[in-house]
Amino acid sequence: MVSRVILVLLVCAMPVQAQRYLNQVFSSTSKTANVQYGSAVNVKGQQEALMLDLYQPQGDTAQARPLVIFVHGGGFVGGDKGTPQFVQLCTDFAKRGYVTASINYRLDTVTVSRAVMNAMHDARAAVRYFRRNTSQYRLDTTRIAMGGGSAGAYTSLCVAYVNRVAEVYPASGTQSVEGNSGNPGYSSTIHACLDYWGALQDVNAIESADDPPLLIFHGTEDQTVPFINAVQLQARAVALGLPHEYHPLQGEGHGPWGYIDSIISTTARFLYRSLFSPATGGVTDGAAPQGLYIGQNYPNPILDGSTVPVTVAQLSRVRLTLHSILGGEVAEFFNGALAAGQHHITIQRGSIPPGLYILRLSAAGATSRRAVVLQ
Repeated sequence: MVSRVILVLLVCAMPVQAQRYLNQVFSSTSKTANVQYGSAVNVKGQQEALMLDLYQPQGDTAQARPLVIFVHGGGFVGGDKGTPQFVQLCTDFAKRGYVTASINYRLDTVTVSRAVMNAMHDARAAVRYFRRNTSQYRLDTTRIAMGGGSAGAYTSLCVAYVNRVAEVYPASGTQSVEGNSGNPGYSSTIHACLDYWGALQDVNAIESADDPPLLIFHGTEDQTVPFINAVQLQARAVALGLPHEYHPLQGEGHGPWGYIDSIISTTARFLYRSLFSPATGGVTDGAAPQGLYIGQNYPNPILDGSTVPVTVAQLSRVRLTLHSILGGEVAEFFNGALAAGQHHITIQRGSIPPGLYILRLSAAGATSRRAVVLQ
């Protein structure tokens, strides 16, 4: 009888475990505000305490949890870890089972190159802080991601890909990639980068397909951080074979947080595939937990037509449909049987207006989704 009860409990628990990190499986989070992760001399010549806000899933008993560090924007002259969008990001991903943090870093109203360098040094210190306190926060330090918006994306890209002084802004004057903002002796390596409308001084800092996978969101009409920066990042990723996703937001300017719900859901899927790859003991890039997966369509954005790679785990009747951001079905591109394996479905946009849409792959009650742009 006891073994039967244990079996029932395990079966009941399996769907929740399968969805962790993809969906919100915790109803609430705990927040610890103003945790000091380091200190450094600021533009005024004063020693500045570097602070973060920490978010954790309430009631979580897992002993090795992935970490996402978010870095706010503000042009390196303003902004704060308590910016509402970053509170939402931290809270949402904590409910999905991640430990999350929103960090402050040194601001600089005088020298941009120094500001970028200082922000990178501070963000690296934050990564080192968490490695230093792995046991306290019950972290899996083989699964750390960092991302941010605008200046926060600049910073995250630097932490992900800048590993030589020659790749730092020349006028910064630094002699160190790591800096001295705290927690020396620990690695500042991250395993995925989230670029929300940012840029990298030199995309050649991305050196190989083994660098951290990259997620790019950028408005095509961005006048603050021109869209060409996203184009160049994506081209570099393609040239090297770096795992990445590229999501141009057609007609949008800088900081299009109106898409935050779609950005969050897309980021959740990207992080799941990036952090839980075969090398780290998770699923493959071609399989969602339900056995369905939509790969990156090409060309992207979609002008007239596009090819969509899809993967199914077993012989199934499959539908590939297009939906508006609000969820309404716009078009059906495929409805038929597919054998187990990867397939490529060609779609035609027809008269569908430009905009951001969601591709939806469904079979036997399971679904997989991907944001796409029609230009």
